[in-house]
Parts: sequence; structure tokens; C-alpha cells
Amino acid sequence: MNRLERQQGLAAGFTLLPGAFLTVILCAALLPGQQSARPTNIKETFEAAQQALQAGRFVAAEAGFREVLRLDPRSAAAYANLGVVYLRMERFPAAIKALDQAAQLAPQVAGIQLNLGLAYIRQSQFQQAIPHFRRALELTPQQDQARYLLGLSQYMVGDCAGVGKRHSPL
Repeated sequence: MNRLERQQGLAAGFTLLPGAFLTVILCAALLPGQQSARPTNIKETFEAAQQALQAGRFVAAEAGFREVLRLDPRSAAAYANLGVVYLRMERFPAAIKALDQAAQLAPQVAGIQLNLGLAYIRQSQFQQAIPHFRRALELTPQQDQARYLLGLSQYMVGDCAGVGKRHSPL
């Protein structure tokens, strides 16, 4: 089996991983500073979108998170969850765009970095996934999923010497 076949096979095997991390993003849904002085309908809209996402109603979830962003364009939680919606819908470039925006607004949330890495893996872009898994590990060193996916990504790009090494924070 050549490298391309191996990459495609492994990328296809990650269909459940975006959902596996969904809980962490959803638990961090309302980041500090996002609850003050906003109309209640933002919170209600967010919660309805979150419920739609959990129920697998991705079109409704997307519409809800987009509405939250219309009302509050700096909602990292809405961008992060919108990214998860796109991951689940297999719209990976859109997921990366939304998650990138979330990461800019909330750079200390490891789950956003993990999901960014997953979006790149799903497109067999292992080299692009590596810095996101490293960042997730810097933020949460005990995170086994990020460690595993970092090692897998390094292996897939031929960096076998880097697999298993601990990476110190930048």
C-alpha cells in the first residue's frame, strides 16, 4: 500500500472523531465575557442551535450559530460550534474557516485546536494538522487524543523520528 492509499484510508477512518470531541466544545459554549449585556435571544438561539447539533440536525444548527454570529460577531463559541457543524457535514474548508476564527478569538481553548487538526486530517493534510495538535497539547498536556493524532500525522508525513517525542511549548 503506497502512502496516498494509506493517507486516504486513515483519513476516512476518522468519521467518528469530530463527534468525539464535540462534547468539550459544547461544554465551553459560553466562554467568559460572552454572557454580559446581550439580549436573551442570543443565549436562547445558541442553546437551540446547540440542541440541533446534538440531535444531528446540522442545517438547523448551522442557521442558529449563524444567527448568533449575526447578533454577536465576536462569539468564539458560535464559531467553534459552527466549525463542528461543518466537520459533521464534511464541509472541511468551511470548518477550517470557522474554527480558525474561533481560535483567533479564543486562543487558549485546546478543543478548537484539536478540531482544526481533525479538519485537516479529514482532508489528508497531515502536515497542516501537526501545529494544531501541538498547540492543543501545549494547552492541555494530558490530552491523549491530541497526542495520538499528532503522532499519526507525523507518521503520515514521514516524520517517524518525531513520533513519540514530547514537544515543549513554543
